Amino acid sequence: MRDYKTSSREGKQRYLRRRRRKLVSPRDKRARLFRGFKWLLVLWIAGALLYMVFMGLRAGFRSSLFDIAKIEYEGQARLTSEELSKLSGLETGGSIFGVDLIRTCTRLGKSPWVREATVRRILPSRVRVEITERVPVVLAKVSGELYLLSRDGVSLGHATETDKETLPLVSGIAVGA
Repeated sequence: MRDYKTSSREGKQRYLRRRRRKLVSPRDKRARLFRGFKWLLVLWIAGALLYMVFMGLRAGFRSSLFDIAKIEYEGQARLTSEELSKLSGLETGGSIFGVDLIRTCTRLGKSPWVREATVRRILPSRVRVEITERVPVVLAKVSGELYLLSRDGVSLGHATETDKETLPLVSGIAVGA
């Protein structure tokens, strides 16, 4: 170890700098320790609050308060609520947050009668399904059978007796041509 207590001026300055750096009052030591502890305490409290919020939301979403009590269907003329219920796959009793809105709209769109569907959650316990149905505008005679056609050319199925009386008839349509 070097001896800094030399007579040279440079050695004395080094010795004093080194001594100044090492001298820390007990009060400063406590302040540094408290600062570190304070940050640790703040992080712990933030983590505990986040955990409580997460657990509260989790319990709230699983609550029976958010079970589906009513499914409302609007805008249907030809399709019944039972048919729409079967198409959509919606049932009462399940969690309202478990309803996949996009998948339900896609399922409803598989019916040729449904032109557009909108599914909404109405908290706390209702689901609303709004349907825009296709309207038959013409009867098409294909291979001796009568079919309903919409404005955009979608076949809506076989015609009923009421449809035969009210809609114009188009014939001479070839399938697969």
